[in-house]
Amino acid sequence: MFENLLLRLVVSQLRKTMSLDGEGGGAGLGGSLPGKGIYGSLLDTALADAISGGGGIGLGDLVAARLRGRGAEDPDREEVRP
Repeated sequence: MFENLLLRLVVSQLRKTMSLDGEGGGAGLGGSLPGKGIYGSLLDTALADAISGGGGIGLGDLVAARLRGRGAEDPDREEVRP
């Protein structure tokens, strides 16, 4: 769930940086049609759902492991002892 929400934010911000969104001076995706923002939001949601449904980017599992206190298993990481 966390990963999906994060992906929605990332996809939304990425879409806003593209000239397809109309901010680059062009007509953009959907031009000046009414409801352009709603369709863009639906596109962001669909892309985030597809990415997280296909296994995601692994961030959700990493955060969950950290919150459980196990941390990420990194063989190159040296243990620091006080």
